[in-house]
Amino acid sequence: MPKLAAVPNDITVKIGAFPGGKVNSFNFSPGTSIEDGLRRAEIGGRDPSGLDVRVNGKPASNLKVAMEHNDQILVFSKVRGNLT
Repeated sequence: MPKLAAVPNDITVKIGAFPGGKVNSFNFSPGTSIEDGLRRAEIGGRDPSGLDVRVNGKPASNLKVAMEHNDQILVFSKVRGNLT
């Protein structure tokens, strides 16, 4: 399958899921939300309330916000410890 070239106005965003994942680059139309980006990266199928989503190292409290060119979005599974 041929690789699709980015449209000149597209933005490039790096998205990765951890543990066990790797960071991949994706091209999106300007105005694409974090939520839609995660879905395209096949991470959005999970309930985001159980995930720690970070954009450029900072917690993302609103997944409806539009991504920007060169953003790095990392998704971590929340660690649950023993509560006594």
